[in-house]
Amino acid sequence: MKTRILHAEDDATVRGFLAQALGRFGYEVVSDADGEAALLRAKNEPFDIVITDHQMPRKDGFALVAALRAARFEGRIFVLAGALPAEARSQYLRLEVNGIAAKPISLAALRALLSDQTPESKVETVAFQSLLEATG
Repeated sequence: MKTRILHAEDDATVRGFLAQALGRFGYEVVSDADGEAALLRAKNEPFDIVITDHQMPRKDGFALVAALRAARFEGRIFVLAGALPAEARSQYLRLEVNGIAAKPISLAALRALLSDQTPESKVETVAFQSLLEATG
């Protein structure tokens, strides 16, 4: 059985790129154009991983991640975003996302991020955890 990924992204070009790339990596990908649609889908279908953008209409990435955690989503959650302020990163870390990466993302970085060994996301999470602790 393929690993199922739910991808929430309002930019159609990015949605298409990620769906195609993740499909080539062997994942089953379902995409939605905003956080509200993704949350509804996540409540009705099983997913192993959620990848979300930060800025989206109707429900942004932070609201989506918070709702997924409140609903006890047990899969991994990753945030792919352009410029992400330090406070937003801190909020995502408080919600225990598994990784945060900048867009645009290379195929190699995307594959590494989603692998079970996720070295980039662990390093970034440690760095942001240190930032969180330093800013209180």
